[in-house]
Amino acid sequence: MQLQIAQCVASKAKPFTDGEFAKETFLSSAEILFSDLPNKETILSRIREISASPRSIKRRITDMAENVTVKQTTGLQQAVVLSVALDESVDVNDMARLAIVARYCDNDRIYEELCCLIPLGGTVKGVDIITAFLSYFENQNININKIFCVTTDATPAMVGKNRGFVKLLQDHIGHQVLSLHCIIH
Repeated sequence: MQLQIAQCVASKAKPFTDGEFAKETFLSSAEILFSDLPNKETILSRIREISASPRSIKRRITDMAENVTVKQTTGLQQAVVLSVALDESVDVNDMARLAIVARYCDNDRIYEELCCLIPLGGTVKGVDIITAFLSYFENQNININKIFCVTTDATPAMVGKNRGFVKLLQDHIGHQVLSLHCIIH
């Protein structure tokens, strides 16, 4: 039950304290919903036993996030091929960030998921982007030689002829990749 409450809290981007609110709602609703049932007290007792403190909800949300990360990393490690899309942009705090999205097959399903959002300190050149990119994939133990396609915007840092990210990636992995321009840009 804790996981279901935590999932509701996380999916609605609510504060962890809303777990307590959900528990109170269950209790007050159960009084009316189950008033004519012979096991009403058992139901109420079980609801009272639910730990929905902010600390419990936070712990469950963290566990779920770690599980998703492990599944994603395992899927990327086991994928035969994968493609990536990258976008570098500046957030409201004037910090450049690199978003990496991967598309891969795991069994009979195709996944397209945000892998990470990496802060880029200082300059935003092709070498900075490739360094952050390689660091992420090496830390996750994902073989980047399986990359067959890269989608980026048309900035020189991404597609520059000699020092753009795509060229640096191809040099690093030792083979050409299909390079696409993002239709959003």
